[in-house]
Parts: sequence; C-alpha cells; structure tokens
Amino acid sequence: MTPKFQFVSTLPTTIRSRKPSDLLSEYAAALRARQGQWAKWPRKVSQSSSYAITDNVRKGAYPALPAPGYEAATRNGVTYVRYVGHQDAA
Repeated sequence: MTPKFQFVSTLPTTIRSRKPSDLLSEYAAALRARQGQWAKWPRKVSQSSSYAITDNVRKGAYPALPAPGYEAATRNGVTYVRYVGHQDAA
C-alpha cells in the first residue's frame, strides 16, 4: 500500500541561481552613477509585485542590490529605487 503522505528526513537543496541578472546589474550600476536619484524599477510588474520588490530591495534580497546602500519605495503601484551609499552606523 502506498502511503498517503511522503515524509523526508532532510529538505532538498534549492536549485536557484544567486547570480545577478544582467539587467539588474546594469540597473544597479546606473543607480550608483546617479547616487541619491530615484529610478523606476526596470521591469514592468503588477502592483502587488511592486510592494514585494520594494521589500526585497530593502532586505538586500537581490545580489545586484545588496543592503545596505539602496532604498526603495512604491508609489501608485510603481517601484522606485535609489542608491544612497553604504552608511556606517554611528
């Protein structure tokens, strides 16, 4: 008899690339070149995704946009990001 549920002793490793995409790498370079200026997110996304992207940028979840150094905000369903530099804690 086949069991109804399958149990595992350990979780498999996640197969996911942490390599920055070329587009986000270019975007990050452009932000650093114009420090302090807001730029729209380089991809068209849904409004709900826009809020998730903002949160991910703040957490440093994108390898091309490591935290600290970047700020993100969503306005009217559009994500904006800016490079503020690495600020040392006082």
